[in-house]
Amino acid sequence: MLSSESEADCQSGDEDNFICTPELPSAKVDIRTPTHAQKSAVKQIVSPNVAAAFDRTKISDRKAAMVLSSAAESLGQDAAEFSISRSTIHRRRITSGKQMAAKIMMKFSPLVTLVVHWDGKLLPDLTGHESVDWLPVVVTGNKVQQLLGVPKLASGTGQAMAAAVCEILQAWSLTDKVAGMCFDTTASNTGHKNGACPLIEQLLGKQLLYFAQRHHIFELVLETVFGIQMKPSSSPDILIFKRFQSQWSFVDNTDYRTVVDDEYAADAVRNVKDHIIAFAEEQLSTHLPRDDYRELLEITILFRGGTPSRGIHIMAPEALHKTR
Repeated sequence: MLSSESEADCQSGDEDNFICTPELPSAKVDIRTPTHAQKSAVKQIVSPNVAAAFDRTKISDRKAAMVLSSAAESLGQDAAEFSISRSTIHRRRITSGKQMAAKIMMKFSPLVTLVVHWDGKLLPDLTGHESVDWLPVVVTGNKVQQLLGVPKLASGTGQAMAAAVCEILQAWSLTDKVAGMCFDTTASNTGHKNGACPLIEQLLGKQLLYFAQRHHIFELVLETVFGIQMKPSSSPDILIFKRFQSQWSFVDNTDYRTVVDDEYAADAVRNVKDHIIAFAEEQLSTHLPRDDYRELLEITILFRGGTPSRGIHIMAPEALHKTR
């Protein structure tokens, strides 16, 4: 049966050229007009806060759907009334993430001069098992610290890093506020022609202050000393440390000796032991941006016979490569 609107269309048309087919208007009405069941079945339960909680706890879309279904049933609700499929949760997480990023970007409007930091990391890809280059980009200033993004690079070359850094700065409208760069002293950053630093200056059209991470120079000195004592190796990993890490679960880390347990070592540090412990305890009371700084200070106190303020926590070994 045709609707009144469809009948009017048939009567007002040219009878020689107009073909009125009753089935087509009724089919369009069925497609465009949702049924009562369709209207009542969709209830959004994945709010931006819920999506953020899933991201922080690293819960997959499949597991998130199972959690929400079980939670709805435990509250006496019919899980079928909620839109909690895996694909829906995935879309909501992407949408919520974009909305949250847009809000942070709009609110971030520093009034001070900034320094841009970047440091490439070779980490597993989010959608596969192969390792790819990720580039965290951060800006800092007077009482300002903001992560701008972590783009994935096709390669770890200076050109790729420079393009990614400048693209993020432009997206955040910070190109005019950046006055310096903080970076590792590697050839991909400091190269005269293809290094990221000179390329960033070219892309931004201005000169920037260089804040190089000079501690990497001391790492070269330590690597040379280690090579003399332990014999040089072309491998980036140190085999003795790698074996130690693999056997850590079998090590009783409650059974240990400190410097005061050895007569020769205790005599060597007798005059400086208390000063070193006091210095480490003072540093622990300040803000530490990295957990490995805290770990080093606590091991320093423990090795010299003291006890850290939060107790004894001997962490499992992590990094094995020579730069650590």
